[in-house]
Amino acid sequence: LFGKAKEWEALAATQICDPSLLFAEGWAPETDTLEQLTELARRSRSGDAQAR
Repeated sequence: LFGKAKEWEALAATQICDPSLLFAEGWAPETDTLEQLTELARRSRSGDAQAR
């Protein structure tokens, strides 16, 4: 990416999103983070971990 600093910065930039507009419209995630991590740990222990 020599000579392409601008493109690299855009690609590697930290992406922070504010979900407040989604929540204001009534959106809610299907599961919460703790629930997802618990499921991932369970699958990992059973040898059934899969990438999503």
